[in-house]
Amino acid sequence: DEQRYCISVDMNRHFQTIEFPSSSGKNGSIMDPWAKVGAGVTRQTLNQALRHTGLYFSVDPGADATIGGMVATGASGTTAVRYGTMRDQILELECVLADGSVVTTGCKALKNVAGYDLNAVLCGSEGTLGIITSVTVQLHPLPSHVMAAVCVFETLGGAAEAVATLKLSDIPLLRCELLDAPSMVAFQEYSKNNNQTSADEQKPTLFLEFQASSLESLQEQVRTTESILQIDDSFGCLQFQSCSDEKERQALWA
Repeated sequence: DEQRYCISVDMNRHFQTIEFPSSSGKNGSIMDPWAKVGAGVTRQTLNQALRHTGLYFSVDPGADATIGGMVATGASGTTAVRYGTMRDQILELECVLADGSVVTTGCKALKNVAGYDLNAVLCGSEGTLGIITSVTVQLHPLPSHVMAAVCVFETLGGAAEAVATLKLSDIPLLRCELLDAPSMVAFQEYSKNNNQTSADEQKPTLFLEFQASSLESLQEQVRTTESILQIDDSFGCLQFQSCSDEKERQALWA
């Protein structure tokens, strides 16, 4: 058989710059919601640098991946239900082509409809079209109030129908993740809770997160969601449990 080779490029030791707009508002807030970062910057490093601005980078694939790697693989994550995938967050790219030339695609303006959408072409290309060296990403306001919920279902089909109904009901979900029964067993084993795993914890489970500008609005979202999921047992929702504690929410999405 013919042997094929590939090249893996590690950007972690270089391309570590983080650039914000020069103009700032009150309390150090950024006036324009973007940041230009080197391809080797990880998403947690970026969000740590943004912690005093009231903004954050929304794409969360689970791992602390580099921004350049997330662009190259077209990363997604649990927040895609609200903000979209990595492709939707890219404003501008700097890329080195195979002949050594450096090209810049897109621009920092949020509305840019001129010419070909080369950002979308390069996103997900996995280095086959060029090596990404810097990325300008769109930022979003940090949520004021956040709550999470765990919903257990009798069947996977019922859980999928529940998600579709929530979307049609215009519930502003911040995160959404659905695990089938085998995935829940693996999740419990990874969490080292398998010694006390109940039968319900091995059924299809939906993980949700909500955000709102006020606590009252947030609680109303959660109540509405619970009522939709448990109405007439249409979706086979066996359990609905919500939490607002920061540590509990972080452990839920870890």
